[in-house]
Amino acid sequence: MKKIMMIVLLLGLTLSYASEEVQIDSKATFKEVSFQVDIPLKKLANLLSREIEPEQIVAESGVTVAEIREAIEKFEQIEDSYNWSIVLIGMVVVFLSLILIGILIGLLQQLNKWDEIKERQNKRVSKGKKSKIKKITAVDGNLSNDAIVAVISAIYLHELEVEERNKLNLTWKRAPLSMWRSANKVSFPNKTFFKVRRKF
Repeated sequence: MKKIMMIVLLLGLTLSYASEEVQIDSKATFKEVSFQVDIPLKKLANLLSREIEPEQIVAESGVTVAEIREAIEKFEQIEDSYNWSIVLIGMVVVFLSLILIGILIGLLQQLNKWDEIKERQNKRVSKGKKSKIKKITAVDGNLSNDAIVAVISAIYLHELEVEERNKLNLTWKRAPLSMWRSANKVSFPNKTFFKVRRKF
């Protein structure tokens, strides 16, 4: 019985709301009328076939209340298709952007492969250059032992610097940290609790 009463009450409310006619004030602005009749301002202007300003008063624009009522009736006829078109446009935009993001993420993998290919080409070029380099077998008379030691130490220091840079690139990951160790609690609290308990 309660369910039937609720259904009757809901039907009565919806019918009274549907039959209730919206009172349009000619002294109101188009923005207020648009909010009152629940029609977007641009769509209202389209249905009235006029250019209207949001803050313009209805009576001053030359639009009659009867024309606004006709526009409301036209909108009620096309309201479902209008709402569905907005929903479909939103869905298309969202899915196209997701597809575009997926393609870009896929291309990022190719970018990494492209860097690897460049590195391989650089290694091949450097191998070719190494084969052309000749070893110094005899020291020229103008070259002193100090100069040779300076060159060797410069090369060694350069290699150390390159190695340090490579280590920096590899160590950006954060090392795992145990909260027990950071609090200097290497032994767990239950272990000490059970030791105390066994004494009794």
